[in-house]
Order: sequence, then C-alpha cells, then structure tokens
Amino acid sequence: MRPRLLLPVAAVLLVIGVTVFVVAGRWSCDEAFGTTDSRFRPIGAESGDSESTEASAEGADGRLPRPSDDAIGPVRWVLGTDEVERGSGLVDLDSWVAHVTRSEISRIDGDGTIRWTRATPRNRVTDLGDGRLGVLAFVGSTMRLAVIDGDGELLRCDRHGPINGGFAGDDAGGYAVVAAPVDGGADDTIDQVRRIEPDGAERWTVDLDTDPGQLVDEIDVGGGLTIVGRTDPLDGTVLTAIDDVTGELRWTIDDTEPGMRPVDGIHGVVDGRLYVSVEHDPDDAPEDQQRSLLAIDPATGEVQWNTPIGFDTFAARAIGVDGLVVLVTSANATAIDPRSGTRRWSGPFGAVAIDAGDHGAAITERDGRLLYPAGSGRLLDLRTGASTLLFDPGTSSSVASLAIDRGVLLAELVVVDGGSEVTTVLTGWTYQPGRASLDDEPIGPSPPAVDG
Repeated sequence: MRPRLLLPVAAVLLVIGVTVFVVAGRWSCDEAFGTTDSRFRPIGAESGDSESTEASAEGADGRLPRPSDDAIGPVRWVLGTDEVERGSGLVDLDSWVAHVTRSEISRIDGDGTIRWTRATPRNRVTDLGDGRLGVLAFVGSTMRLAVIDGDGELLRCDRHGPINGGFAGDDAGGYAVVAAPVDGGADDTIDQVRRIEPDGAERWTVDLDTDPGQLVDEIDVGGGLTIVGRTDPLDGTVLTAIDDVTGELRWTIDDTEPGMRPVDGIHGVVDGRLYVSVEHDPDDAPEDQQRSLLAIDPATGEVQWNTPIGFDTFAARAIGVDGLVVLVTSANATAIDPRSGTRRWSGPFGAVAIDAGDHGAAITERDGRLLYPAGSGRLLDLRTGASTLLFDPGTSSSVASLAIDRGVLLAELVVVDGGSEVTTVLTGWTYQPGRASLDDEPIGPSPPAVDG
C-alpha cells in the first residue's frame, strides 16, 4: 500500500473501531437494562383479562392488613406475584414512584398501572433529582451506572471501575461515586472520587491515595462539598471533604481526633451542619465501643459536638424540621437539638421487612410527617415524635415500603403463611392523612450530649 494511503485508511479503521466499541458498550447496557414484562398481575383476575381493579381488590380480601387508623380508606387496587420480590421497594422520586427489586425496576402509578418495567442487574439505587433514578449495576463484568427517567428512558449508561457502595445523587441529575480506576486491575485500591455532571461529563476526579486494605465507601453531596468516609477499622483518614466545584481538598479528619473511629454513616448537611456517625471508643476498649453522632462545621471540619447514639445508623437520613434535626433509619428515629446534640425524643419503630440496599429509599417525608414502613406502617410527626400505626400489625402481611402518588397511599406488603414469606403484594389505598390520630408518644429525652 502506498504511504499516502496509509493515513486515510488508518483514520477510517480508527473511526470504525471507536464506533464498534461505543455501539457494543451501548448494546450491553440496552441488553442488561432492557424493557421487560412486570411479574406483578392483578390479584383476583387472570393475566391479560379486563376485570376491574375493584374486583381484584375484592379477590385479595383476607390477604391484606386491615387499616387501624381513619387516615386509611378502602383498597383501590391490588397487584401481586407468586414470590417475594427483594429490593429497595417503593422509591418516592417526587414526580413518580418506582418499585425496585433485585432484578427489575418499574414505574407504578397511583391508579395501579405499571407503566413500564426494565430489567436491572442491580447493586444499588439513588434519587438523582429532576425525576431521574440512578441504578448501579454490573454489566458484562464492568460496573455501570444507568440513569432512567420517569418515562422509562435509559438516558445514560456510564462506565466505572469497581465501586464499593460509595454512590450519591446530587438532586440535580448528577452524582458522585467512589471507585477504582476504570481500566485498572482487580487489585487497584478503590479510592478515586469522581464527580459527574447531569449530562454524564466528568467534573473532576480525585485520587485519595488510600492505604492498601482500607475501604473508602461512604459518600455524600451537599453544602458545596463532596464528603467521603472510611468504614474499615484500620488506621488512617476518617473523613475527607472535597470542594464540589473544583475538586480541591478542603479538609480531613483522621483517627487521631479523640473518639474518632471508622465512619458508620454520612447523613448530610442540614442547616449548615454536617452530620456523621462514627464508632466511638475513647478508651480504645472494644467492650466500650459504641456509635456517636457528630455535628461538623462543613467549612472547616471542626467537630462542634459529639453525642452517643445507640443504634445502627447505616443509610440513615438527616431531616431538618422546625429547629430540629431528625436522624431516620429503617428501625429508629431520633430528634436532636442541632445546637447542643441533646436528644429531644427517640422511637424504635421496628424493622423494614425488606433487605433494602438503601434503607432510606423506603421512607417518604411530606410536610414534617414521615411515612415509616416499620413492619406495620406508621405515620410519624417529625416535630413531636408522636405517631400512629396505619395498619393492624396482627395480620398475615407485613408492610415493607410506602409511598404517596397524588393522594393515593402505595404500599408494598410481604404476605406470610405459616411463618414463611410467600409473596409480595402492591396495593393502592385511599389516603387522608389529615384524619390520622397521632396518639403514640415517643420515648423521652436521653442524657445530655458528650463533649467531643
């Protein structure tokens, strides 16, 4: 071949190669996240027939919990499967509600219509804001993050290296993630923090130079920072704050700080304070080990106060309401004075019946009130801690997750027969929260905060 022809031929081959690579990568995502039929069908009606949702609800009588509060009215519709569908359950995205299992994601509307379903080899989901859901999954032995909108469109499928659970949306369509280098080997440390724009462009990448064997996997975006935390017990940095715009390192806290141990959870910035829980062991005595909640100045990294907290705070959310900060997990809620760390009220509300990858996904908050699955379904006033059970707990069903869509209460239920979980049921109930009787009082205040 003549020399003057080599350059054009090479250019063509390069374009073809890039095109094949891009198409193959997109194809693998489209295949992995392809549209599929939902396994949920109307109960009391055969698949594909036209019986009404009222008939379906009537056919399900005896399998559903009975409302125990006036806020819950008649059943509007019932959908079910022949198996228990594990996952994050109902995820409230404000503009739409997703039902997430380990193998699929569906949009479910308030009238019981499942508008679309996509297959998902899921690892974790997060609300990206702007009506977008982020799905972290393995596709062809590569970690990818799919972005799906309310119409079921696969907007993007970003490629990443191995990710150790560090994945957080920014409420504007972008996200931050802790991962290994994209093209690195299996032994690469998972220590790169990547900030991704809503359009998929990379804002910045920071290498934390993590020591071998350490796990930096807790992450949060808020208050102008991307904050990552270490959760393994080895010596080293506990928290790192990165400027969310520039990627510049703002401050770090290491375990030479008195009482600091690995991070249990990063709960976000509320009203100018960053809330983080850590293992707390001031005397380095394992038998005295407990968790502490810290309030940190996000501008400087200064610990403002440190108070003991006696429960697992994994995936807990911090919600601000009327001068309080309420820490909400799948089993507990605790209201804390943000100025001193003193507890105002606490309540152990039972465990969510599903093994959610993100416990916060099953909790819906509206106007200072929180819908809490807690096995039986509970409506909680975040201002006072008063609550009520929405469903009778003495039935053969357990409430796994709750959400609201245009005044309809959506409930995911796990049906039990003979002590064994046998199926998952999705229902829509008439919902009038103004009629709820919040009679159950929380546990009283706890002892004063421990100085940090």
